[in-house]
Amino acid sequence: MPTIDSFKSIAAAEKAGEWVDDIQFTAGVRLRVRPVWNADYRRVFGEIVKALPANERDGIDAETDPRVAPRLYAETVLTDWDLTENDGTPLTISSQILSDFPDLLADVAFAANYLRNKRRAAQDEATKN
Repeated sequence: MPTIDSFKSIAAAEKAGEWVDDIQFTAGVRLRVRPVWNADYRRVFGEIVKALPANERDGIDAETDPRVAPRLYAETVLTDWDLTENDGTPLTISSQILSDFPDLLADVAFAANYLRNKRRAAQDEATKN
């Protein structure tokens, strides 16, 4: 029978994310991501949209809008990566880096969507059985 600790460990694993390797533009770079539309993603997206002027809130694409996506992915999706400075110093995750490198942002989005779809498929399979 499941215990409360098993739920806690699942929640901790969800927060930590999963490693995804060899994606579109950043071949050889590993990204540790959480699925898109996780609870933190939804909360931060709401905060960002609420802070925008009312006339700019409609039609915002969370995954591509440059006013939203870099912060959203840096704070709620990307939990780790294997990127370093040229001198080998680990590079800190930031929305500025994701803004400056749109291909990297696209790969983070791709990895997070891949993970979401993978988990959905596993849930669907478990439901069938």
